[in-house]
Amino acid sequence: MRIFKKTILMEQSQETPSPEYIKGFNQGYLLARHTPELIEKLPADLGNSERSLGLKEGKEQYEAEKEKERTPAWMKKDAFSDLDKDNKDDKTKDKDDLDRE
Repeated sequence: MRIFKKTILMEQSQETPSPEYIKGFNQGYLLARHTPELIEKLPADLGNSERSLGLKEGKEQYEAEKEKERTPAWMKKDAFSDLDKDNKDDKTKDKDDLDRE
């Protein structure tokens, strides 16, 4: 089962990640999700291998998703799009149209 998701770093590089990176990413994501106390005990510097980089970024990906879920709906960007749409509609109306309302 792969749970790999593209991170910002990967989207910028447009490279296909190595199998070792994917394995580390999935492990980091799952550890952060199911045993956060264990992943916090890992040393901060795991080295510069593909797998350790994936592990770190998998953990970061999970934490970013978790934080996004905690954000109230009214603070999300999409929540304000309806307000902007209403304002744009008002700007396209003639003065006469506004007087009739």
